[in-house]
Amino acid sequence: MPFCQNIFYQRMRQISNNELVNNSFNLHSTTTRCLVNSLLTH
Repeated sequence: MPFCQNIFYQRMRQISNNELVNNSFNLHSTTTRCLVNSLLTH
């Protein structure tokens, strides 16, 4: 039972880490797009 819980927690931590990376990447790409758009319009 503790072993299963350990795997579950590791999986959850891994998922949350991946989501953090994806979120930061999405934020970065969105920011870059905004910068490019502002440069193009000006």
